[in-house]
Amino acid sequence: MKRLVLLALLLCSHLVFASATETRSLTVDGVARTYALHVPDGAKEPMALVIALHGGGGNGLQMERSTRFSDLADREKFVVVYPDGIGRYWNDGEREAASTTTDDIGFMRAMIADIKKVANINAARIFATGISNGGAMSSRMGCEMSDVIRGIAPVANTMKIDVAAACKPSKPVAVIEFHGTDDHIVPYNGGRIMLLGRPRGRVISTKQFSEFWAQHDGCDATALVKELPDVAHDNTSVTKNEFQHCKAPVVFYSIAGGGHAWPSGVERKFRIMPSVQTHQVDATELIWQFFKDLQ
Repeated sequence: MKRLVLLALLLCSHLVFASATETRSLTVDGVARTYALHVPDGAKEPMALVIALHGGGGNGLQMERSTRFSDLADREKFVVVYPDGIGRYWNDGEREAASTTTDDIGFMRAMIADIKKVANINAARIFATGISNGGAMSSRMGCEMSDVIRGIAPVANTMKIDVAAACKPSKPVAVIEFHGTDDHIVPYNGGRIMLLGRPRGRVISTKQFSEFWAQHDGCDATALVKELPDVAHDNTSVTKNEFQHCKAPVVFYSIAGGGHAWPSGVERKFRIMPSVQTHQVDATELIWQFFKDLQ
């Protein structure tokens, strides 16, 4: 009996650690970089890769906890990676109040190449998402890495003005965005980002952002607007804006009353500034379904 119990424990241990998140490192331009990689067990076909970028002041493992992408990756059989920004920030293309001048585009390309050495990746299904500073970084990746990145999903950010002015992707890029109307850090209607009284650059509005990508992706000029049902009763409401007849789909979820937060994510215990988080939709689930459905 003891042997059976021991065997069961060993099997359970194997199942738990088979899909554990592994911290890996590489050197890019002489700078040591790290990322947390989660590869699900048991996949038989080449897998999609989702790059999940933390917000300013965060890190990769915190992004894993708050989004729960790894749990979804185990169920759906895709690879997810949580890179670490230098000094906990990304070079999202900001010039006015840049937190870093690191070559993060170079890091992303080197990281993808490194992941391909250890995981069976479908090179045609590589995606980027992120929140806040990470969301703006994912937008920059859509602009400058469309040869690699199939789709992006910024949350609580759009795109820095400097990036938007120079954004000329070589291919269509699928886009899904989430943004709260009451975001107290990254303004919904565009303008200057302020954090604890310090400027963090300027962004385009959510309207400009979705219309930019709709035009680039050959969509109709006007989106189909759908009010989603109130399922959470949390004083927020969500409107889905979906552009039609696109070469690559463009969808924007506008969260009335929502703040600077990941929809239905695990909230951080100690927030510098409180923010309203909607539970009307689950950004993690919707982002993956959006990426998964791309043909």
